[in-house]
Amino acid sequence: MVFEIQPLPGSPSATLLQVNLSGAPPASIGAAVPECPPSTKPDDCPKLTKTLTFTSNPGTLAITGYTAQSLSGTVRTVALPGQVIINP
Repeated sequence: MVFEIQPLPGSPSATLLQVNLSGAPPASIGAAVPECPPSTKPDDCPKLTKTLTFTSNPGTLAITGYTAQSLSGTVRTVALPGQVIINP
């Protein structure tokens, strides 16, 4: 499954450690996400494409959030306001 990561304006650089899924263990990502200056329009923030690979088709899954690490080393888990349904 291919998905796109895009920070919001004002977001600092970070590392996306994992995507949290409902119905499956978290998926490790390990992607460096660049900063997006506050003055940037949302669609102009840098985009990063990543691929999640499963050994077999897990069926329908829901992304419930993610875990990221800042440049200072702080790890934070973020819950999405709503689940994002995926089917790889």
